[in-house]
Amino acid sequence: MNLYLDDDSVDGVLLRLLRRAGHDVQLPQNAGMLGESDPVHLTFASRSQRVLLSRNHDDFRELHELVYYTGGAHSGILIVRYDNDTRRDLSQKGIVVAIANLIAANIPIQNEFIVLNDWRQSPTPASRAVLGPGSALRAYPFEHEKPGVGLATSLPGLLLRGL
Repeated sequence: MNLYLDDDSVDGVLLRLLRRAGHDVQLPQNAGMLGESDPVHLTFASRSQRVLLSRNHDDFRELHELVYYTGGAHSGILIVRYDNDTRRDLSQKGIVVAIANLIAANIPIQNEFIVLNDWRQSPTPASRAVLGPGSALRAYPFEHEKPGVGLATSLPGLLLRGL
């Protein structure tokens, strides 16, 4: 997957894991975008045909809704939530596994706002290939938060579709 990490998501370990998993990752500092606003990051990602990865849930949810309601398009937004809750928060490896699970599910990403925390689960063959033999992640304890329950998007995305 072609990814663009915004300023909030740049992390050396995550970058190495994503590239090791075969993702083409663009960083703001390599694109002359360091310190730019969220709308500028989303515009750059879309023009570059890259899916934006961010930890900035609220701002990008609002941007997604603006684009949606005005009939625009974007390449997709992947969000990682950090709520200081070890049962919900994703590690760097967990982010890579969640992306692998999303890809394996063949869910459309373009024009979607997807919370990756909703895509963590016990490793599938695709995610095991990312992490290597012997790797395991704890399955999510809440049934409503498992992948496939409530589609790919978070609640705001579902509301946008009238579901």
